[in-house]
Amino acid sequence: MGETIMGLLYAIFSIFITLFFPKQITNVICYGRHRDRENIKSKKIYCLIYVFWTSFFGLFCLMMGSASGVNNTFDRVLDYYGLNFGEYDYFEAASIYDEHDYKHEGDFTLVYYIRKNEDNLDDLIKQIVQENNSIYKRYQLSEIDVVSETKGIYYIYEKGEVIAKVVVENDGLLKKVSYQWSREKLERNLGG
Repeated sequence: MGETIMGLLYAIFSIFITLFFPKQITNVICYGRHRDRENIKSKKIYCLIYVFWTSFFGLFCLMMGSASGVNNTFDRVLDYYGLNFGEYDYFEAASIYDEHDYKHEGDFTLVYYIRKNEDNLDDLIKQIVQENNSIYKRYQLSEIDVVSETKGIYYIYEKGEVIAKVVVENDGLLKKVSYQWSREKLERNLGG
């Protein structure tokens, strides 16, 4: 509830800052502080100055929303750029540790984002697990297999037993990969 209110306040603040200040600054630049002179007569230059300040304040609001944790749009744009221009193959988005979450099967869920046009999902799903030290090394996984059941649903097997369900779904410009781990099966693997 508190996040919703903060998100709403952030949206109102951003709209106000992005629409009000650029017009005021552009008017001062073009017509003077008291509108008593005409520094710039061209409508095209007026529009260009207004677009510059609108872009400046819009980017400022996106960065502030990201820094305060209220809005992650700026982070998503940077991650989209990083994925599609070769900086990395995936990035971790969230971890959900809720045993009573009805949306997720398993004891905890790790969420990653990958390129939307990723072709070889089996290998990438396996790579993500192997590079995650809190899962792969902590629970001493050695030989995991990724098996596709239906479109968008994969299972991770360790020693012939399913230890995680992986759901792949489109999420805007990216694909979301949700690993739904069974803590009991992981700990059983650690003990045996």
